[in-house]
Amino acid sequence: MIVTEEIINSDFNKLKKSARNALEKNDLKFAALCMQKAATLMYNSNLIYADAELEEDMHILEKKIFTDKINFIKKSDKKRIVFYDYFVLDNRGLTEQYLNSFFESEYEVLFIGCYKGEKSTEIYRKLKKYNFRTEIIIEKNIIKKTKRIEKTIEEFKPEIILAHTAPFDVASLVAIAHFQGKCKRYLSNITDHAFWLGTTIFDFFIEFRNYGYNISKKYRGISENKLLLLPYYPIINREINFDGFNFDTTGKKLIFSGGSIYKIQGSPVFLEIVKYILENHSDTIFLFLGNGDFSYLENFVKENSLQGRFFYSKERKDIYEVFKHCTLYLNTYPMLGGLMTQYACIAGKLPVTLNTNGLHHCNNVDELLLGKTDISIQYKSKEDCERIIDYYLNNPNELESISRKIKSEIISADEFRKYLFGFFEGKNDSPIEKKYYDIDVKEWADGYLKRFNENKCISYYKQFTCKSIKIGIIFFKYFIKSIFL
Repeated sequence: MIVTEEIINSDFNKLKKSARNALEKNDLKFAALCMQKAATLMYNSNLIYADAELEEDMHILEKKIFTDKINFIKKSDKKRIVFYDYFVLDNRGLTEQYLNSFFESEYEVLFIGCYKGEKSTEIYRKLKKYNFRTEIIIEKNIIKKTKRIEKTIEEFKPEIILAHTAPFDVASLVAIAHFQGKCKRYLSNITDHAFWLGTTIFDFFIEFRNYGYNISKKYRGISENKLLLLPYYPIINREINFDGFNFDTTGKKLIFSGGSIYKIQGSPVFLEIVKYILENHSDTIFLFLGNGDFSYLENFVKENSLQGRFFYSKERKDIYEVFKHCTLYLNTYPMLGGLMTQYACIAGKLPVTLNTNGLHHCNNVDELLLGKTDISIQYKSKEDCERIIDYYLNNPNELESISRKIKSEIISADEFRKYLFGFFEGKNDSPIEKKYYDIDVKEWADGYLKRFNENKCISYYKQFTCKSIKIGIIFFKYFIKSIFL
């Protein structure tokens, strides 16, 4: 089987039709699951960026779940904010950036988190330190989760809801939809390059770069006066000590990269650059930290006999220290890593970036910087990228000098806080200028299609495998293929 746009759209429409049928039969749990599955499928293919039918279905679901009016009489003289966070992951997304702003504010904050585990210990430590009211809602039943989120928000009675949500998080979106006209609702658009649900749920959308601003305006159909622009900064926990490496770095220049494995799949170019560096600079070693299917890297190392020079491992909490111990950072390709780019800048390490798609593309790394310097960090071709790496590895003093300057390209925590609270007060000032341009979304979607067709399409079949018997019946063919593969 070859996964095509037609197949994806057909499966997407099957899920939407199943959701609508379930709504009509008042099978709300299955309706929500189908919406969630449809959103996940489109998030992983990006043929479109919003869907009016799914948005309407969420509003229908909201009216079916919540039939009573909200009692919203204020209980406190202080301004109240609910910060909803689907992820609750240390050093990931923008959770800690927002929390740090709230820690230094006069707002009364309720934090609602949907995860608690080893990867969220630092966030919960901070919440406890600042004595923030915290509700952890880990509920597998989507309808029960929706009701719990809504009840928790209603009892707190905030003036503002800030949502740090996932593209397919039906539960929070349906709950937040119930507060239309009761408080101001802001979405932090951390997934600006992809499809997500919620375009009709919020009053304002906080974009972190012009790429997301233009996608939201043109392809999500969000009114320009609802779009706010605020770049972010990486969270640096200087209390976390360096955990060392499980390989010898003595006399070696460490080239570092990291992120989700899918960001380097769909094209061999990233690994070709790594191979070029290792073959042409005998004093270099390479490290990739991330998550996903590491067999992709394992096979590359074996095929090119790079054992002892190419290393890979899961994400680490001492990521900032890893950056400090590297010589330079090689950005992922064909998809760059935004937060990792900013980590590199803060650590004073040059994030060398390949961008073959021009300035009006998701991979335009310049949009992650403030533009205060004239430092070039992205290059138009693989060969240009390799040449600049050659130059800097052969001229370490030049590399050190330019790496020091790049620290000023990232917004400070104080500036971030100032503009964020300005939004809450009705201002729309931004530290960067809004720029309007067209985006070739077809080219971007083609990369996702390529990944779906790798490894006998198993990643595509997995989009439909779950514990629901009804989903299994609708997509029986994919379910069986997934088991066998």
